[in-house]
Amino acid sequence: MKIKLLRNTVLGTGLIGQKGKTYEVDDKDAKYLININKASAANGDQEAPSLDQVVIAIEQLDKDDDALWTNDDKPQVEALNQILGVNITAKLRNEAFEAYKASLTD
Repeated sequence: MKIKLLRNTVLGTGLIGQKGKTYEVDDKDAKYLININKASAANGDQEAPSLDQVVIAIEQLDKDDDALWTNDDKPQVEALNQILGVNITAKLRNEAFEAYKASLTD
């Protein structure tokens, strides 16, 4: 999977990747780096979805399916990626989840 680093990071191969550069890494390493907000998926010309789009994706998740939620009750990044058709960062997921929770109290 291709990723774009958000900061200088040691990759699984031991190579030190540079912020802003794109690298091909195995899927497991890519998902890990995306989940800890050190990388984003390199989706070619696809732009990251808007905050509102991610909130809508969160609304579509089955609240009773534990596989779609983390231990601290946030939506799984991978579950949102599947709905959105692009990979998002944990940071964007967190921002959207806060907006989603705020919309419930309005």
